[in-house]
This record gives sequence, structure tokens and C-alpha cells, in this order.
Amino acid sequence: MKGWRWRKAGPDHMVPRIILILSGVLLASAGATGLWVLYAHGGNRQAVAADSMAEELWGQHIPAYTVSVQNGNGSVQQTGIVGMQVSLSASTQQAQVGQSVTLTATASEDVSGYELAIYDVTSGQWVGQAVTSGTQATATVSQTSPGAHQYVAYIGSNGNSPVGASSPVQVTWNAFQMDLQASNTNVFPGQPVTISGQVMSNGSGVPGLLVSVSANGGSVSPSQVTTDNNGNFTATFTPSAAGTYTITATCLGQSASTSVQVRPALSVSLQASASDVSIGQDVTLTATVNQDVAPYALDILDETTGQWVAGPVTNGTTLTANVSQSTPSTHTYVAFVGNANSTSGTLAQSTAIHVTWYPMLTVGWNTSTWPPSLTITGYGFGNTSQVTPGMLMIDDPTQGWRAGHPGDAVQPQVQSWTNTGIVVSGFAGYGLSDQTNWTDGNGSWVFRPGDQLTIQVVNPQTGTSQSTNVTYPTSASMPTVTINPISLAPGAQTNITGHVSFNGQPLANQVVNVAVSAGTLGGTAYVNNASEHFVTTDGNGDFSIPYTAPQQAGSVQVIVMADGVTVTQTISVTAPQTITVYSGAPLPTPTQDFYFTIPPTANNTWTLYLDIWNAPSWTYVYLRNLSTGQIIQVTPTMATNDNSCPNFCYGNASGGFGNTTPYTYMIPVPLTPGTWDLYDSGSYGYISLIQFAQN
Repeated sequence: MKGWRWRKAGPDHMVPRIILILSGVLLASAGATGLWVLYAHGGNRQAVAADSMAEELWGQHIPAYTVSVQNGNGSVQQTGIVGMQVSLSASTQQAQVGQSVTLTATASEDVSGYELAIYDVTSGQWVGQAVTSGTQATATVSQTSPGAHQYVAYIGSNGNSPVGASSPVQVTWNAFQMDLQASNTNVFPGQPVTISGQVMSNGSGVPGLLVSVSANGGSVSPSQVTTDNNGNFTATFTPSAAGTYTITATCLGQSASTSVQVRPALSVSLQASASDVSIGQDVTLTATVNQDVAPYALDILDETTGQWVAGPVTNGTTLTANVSQSTPSTHTYVAFVGNANSTSGTLAQSTAIHVTWYPMLTVGWNTSTWPPSLTITGYGFGNTSQVTPGMLMIDDPTQGWRAGHPGDAVQPQVQSWTNTGIVVSGFAGYGLSDQTNWTDGNGSWVFRPGDQLTIQVVNPQTGTSQSTNVTYPTSASMPTVTINPISLAPGAQTNITGHVSFNGQPLANQVVNVAVSAGTLGGTAYVNNASEHFVTTDGNGDFSIPYTAPQQAGSVQVIVMADGVTVTQTISVTAPQTITVYSGAPLPTPTQDFYFTIPPTANNTWTLYLDIWNAPSWTYVYLRNLSTGQIIQVTPTMATNDNSCPNFCYGNASGGFGNTTPYTYMIPVPLTPGTWDLYDSGSYGYISLIQFAQN
């Protein structure tokens, strides 16, 4: 079509003023072309009839020519196609730069045999695709800069000038502007942000434009939106993680952008100082945020009552509150970050925590039995018939020991356990002690009057615990401890004995702690307190511990503690009474009598001390009670062959008495009060000491 040109309808010498001459019909391979020449001053009725016949015969219209004669000169000009008209329309005549406009060329009849095309008069370019059949041709046009363009639709044949044209259509492309903004530029992951913008042209909003909205992360919905009547559009941006995001809106090749800063996700935790307490007891709630809460608010809600119990605070990371209830109840608490004192617009919330206020624990003691029994009343203990260590625990910090914990030697013996009460009939291991650690109970695992105790109960079904502090009754009955009196000589060995009972009944298997101010104790000493020794009472409640008196006479304090009861007794250590009958130079075996008097005493057992020199093995002496005539023969006992004396003697007198040592006999003899006579039967030997000592 670009080769279309104008040409004459016939030869220059054609005779003018022919009213209606059919000069020829040309048949060609592409179809038939009829040539009609219209007299310049005549009608065209015959021409129209001929065109109709040509269309019926060959399927296309014939071109029309007009012959003009002036001053004897004639000219022929093609003026169109007989019976066909063409028009041009635009989808809009006001568009935005970059916006596409559809042009539509319409022929009144099928253009078969010709071409229908659209021409941009302003740029001098054909637009769209020409058609050679049908009645319409279209072209989509767009401009990248502001301005007006004029378009015309033409009909013609290849290589020839156009034979038909529409009226021109003008389309104006206007410049436009975009803006974009975010409703909130500092948000958290998952927090929606409204993105809004406007397309403006010549100060007015441009409606109906398709805008694409995108971001370099997160999600945008919708991703494409059409401007409203005022040129406005909106979309929602939702970030998925912390960072800086750019949101971009694009329309007709132009774009606008805005930025949103996304903070790390808010998180908040809530903790309570206790989860199970007695009514009236305070519980501290602490809410903690992972970052400064500004510009939002942090507060704590009691979901049970619907009341805000703490906050709001609008900066910082923590919030605390003390809460308490005066009636038994369970309350649920949650910490919120968002709008002040509101759950709407919540950005973060804590896991709910539950605090239960139970009726005050009360403890009733029965100290008329040993071990004591007690009853605990309250609420929320659970129900069980299987009580294991760790469910009921009693601590005695006053004495430094405890019962009921796993691994403790003393365990409460629970008679019954219900949700509202626990009955303890006694304690296994009560009254024992830790031999490795005297301070664990101060020598005895028992409660003393006035001890400050902590009692803790753990619900076996829920695992929740309750505790209370109580005082062991100051008037509590305690066992009776007695020490049997003794007196002994220096260095003498005996047993310290005594008895432990409660209300007249002996207490078996009770640890008895014994300490003395002098002398040496048997039994077992504590590892970390060697001055304290302990023994255990037998089935009759009796105890006995070996004791050796000191070598010096005097008073010894004996301190005995059992079951928290301490008694003290004084032991007299006294030198034994002695009666010296003779002490001096060795005398021959006495041929004389030695007289002495035994005074009245509680103990009639005496020890005879004899120092004998050079005595044969058959040496013996006699003791005679002058009042009763009783005679006691005292025969020293010794090995018959003593190599220190070649003559089988007692003692050694070799070389004279100056270098000899006697043999001392210590012979127990029973002597009743009265006058006694010691004499010899005439045995050989020498005696240097005759002495009696009371046992």
C-alpha cells in the first residue's frame, strides 16, 4: 500500500463530454477491473447500474473516474470506488503516555480486491496490519511521549493511489504522574501494611489504569489493581521476616516506590513466682519482651476476670505486677503487646499461665504419742492411697534436718490422703540420726518444741504444690531420759547406762548421744563431732555405753541427749581407801602377826597388794578374822618356772637387796568389817609391802 499512487483514467486524447461510455473491460488474473468514465456534467444513474452488474459478475466494485473539461481541455481523475465508504474510530481520543489505543477502520462493504489500512499522518507511518478482505482493519497504537497524533483510514490497491479515505481521527497522549506511600513504615513480620497510591494527569486522577504492585520480599495482595474514579489504588503488603523492603507500583512503563522497615518479630513471655499458693498470698507476675516495646504497649490481662492487672507501659522490655486472691480460685494471666489495654491489634502475646489460690493450709498436731501425729487440712491435695517420698515433705531448718524428701531416712506414715485432708499417723525412722553428720538434726531426727517447720504438699494428680510454715507446739510432750548413778575410781572402766521412755513406755531404737567432760567413751563417735558418741536403745528402752574414768579423782559431767531431750549427771571419781599393814625393808617370811582393821563399807571386796622377794613357788599367807575366826588362805599364782630366779622364786634377790626388784601380787579378797590378822606358815621369802585397797 505504501506504493499507492494517483494515475489518469484513460488516454489523453479521449473525447470529452461522452455522456456514458464504456471504454473497456479488462480481465486480469487478480480479477476484473471496469473503467467507467463519468461525464463531468452528466448523471451517474447508468454508472451505478453498471457497477452493480460488475460486482455481480466479478465480485468487486469498479473504480469511478470523473472527466472534467475546461476551455476545451479535458482531464480524468479516479474519485473512489463505486458504492463503498470507509470510516475510522479510536477506543479513546485521550490517553496516557504509554497507554495503548485501538484504532478501527470500517468499510461499508467487503474490500475484497483492495486493501484497507490505517495511516499515522503525524508520524508518516502506516500502523497496524492492512486487510484485503472483510470490512474492518485495526491497529493498536501507543506513544512514549506526550502529544497528539492524527490517523486516517484508506482503501486502495497495491501500486495505485488510495481510492477511498476516512475522516481523520486525532488521539492525544497526556503525561501522568504516580505517587506511592505505606500506611506504616516500621512494622513486624506478619503485620499487614496498606500500600496506597494515585495516578494523576493534569492535576486530576486518572481512572481505569491497571497498576502492578510488587515487593522485594513478603507478599502483596492484589498484585494488580485498577485505579478508581479518582485515580487511586490500594494493595496490602505483608512482610514475612525482618529487613528493609521496597514496594514498587508500575503503570504504563512508569513506576513509584516506597520503603518499609520490618523489625524482628515481637515475642513476650510471662512468668509467675508461684503457681499454687494460699489465699491472701502475693504472686509476682513478670512479663518480658524481646525488644523495646515502643511505640506499642505492654500489659497483663487476668482472663478469668477480664481485668487488666498491669500496664500499659510504652517503653522498655519488662512489666511486673503483684496479684493476690482472697478466695480459693484459679486465675489465668496473659501478657499482650499491641494497643494499650486492648486485645485488638495484638502483635504478640504470651503463653497463658495459671495461678491457683488454695484455702490456707492448717496443721493440727497430736504430741501425746511418739512419734507425733498430725492432720493437714486445706484444698487441692488430690486423692491417693499410694504415698511416695516427695509428696509430703517437712523441713526443720531450726535443727537442720528434713523428712519426706526422696532419700530421707525419716518418712511420714500417711494414714489417709484426700483432696481436702491428710492424716499422718507417725514417722518411720523418727529418733534416729546421721552418724556422719551430727549437725543433721543435731544428733536426733526429731522435732523439738518451738521448731519452725515448713510443710509442703504435692498433688499426685497435677504435680502442683502447696506449702505453709508452722511452729511445732511449744507444749509438745517429749520423752523421758534417765542416767543410772555410778561412782568409780580413777582409771576404772564401767558402762554408763540409762533408759528412754515416753509416757512410761520404753522407746526402742532411739539414738542416744553421750558426751563426758573427762574420761573416755566407747560406742561410735560422730564423724564431724568426735566429742559426741552414740548408741541405740534396746527393745526395753535401755542404753549402755562403755566408759573409762580419768586417772585423776574428781567430778565428771555426763551429758545424755535422746529424742531432743538432754539430761546431765555428775559422776564422782574417787581414789580407793587403802590400809597399809607393812611397808619397809624386806622382812623374812613373817613369823610375827600383822594386825589390821577393815572399816564398814558398802563394798567388801578388797585387793591385797604383796611385794615379795625370793619367795619359793609354794609361798602363801593366811588372813584370819579375829572376831569370827574366819581364815582365808591367800596363795599367789605364778608360773612355777620363772627363769629370772634359778631357785623357782618370786622376785629376784641376786647380788643382795640393793639390786633386786620384788614381785607385786594383787589378789582380790573378800574382807568383812572387823579386825584381821595376817600371818605366814613359815614359807621362805621376804615381804616388803602388805597393803589392802578397797575396790
